[in-house]
Amino acid sequence: RQQSHIGRAWNLILITDSIYKEVVMPVYIALTILNESGREAIKTNPKKIKANKAALEAMGVKVLGQYITLGQYDFVNIFEAKNDATIYIPTFYPTTHRFGISDLIKLAFNV
Repeated sequence: RQQSHIGRAWNLILITDSIYKEVVMPVYIALTILNESGREAIKTNPKKIKANKAALEAMGVKVLGQYITLGQYDFVNIFEAKNDATIYIPTFYPTTHRFGISDLIKLAFNV
């Protein structure tokens, strides 16, 4: 039995889509500006940075990198999460906003 061009193309899309979902995890970048409370918390207890990493990983977010920066943002964080809902939970968690504001960027493609 022969399959039409459209049928073969559809199967290829389904196969490619299922492989993509299984292999590729979305990557996110958070650009953070600390407020006074956040700067004071890190100044008095720098271990809070590692505690934050552990808390994120407990929520299902893998921390790929955390960088203190000079310039407009205080931190650049690179995360991996299985989906948008997983990353949004810690991003919009009430205690997160006590220490600063983050812009969250989802990376679309690795080129």
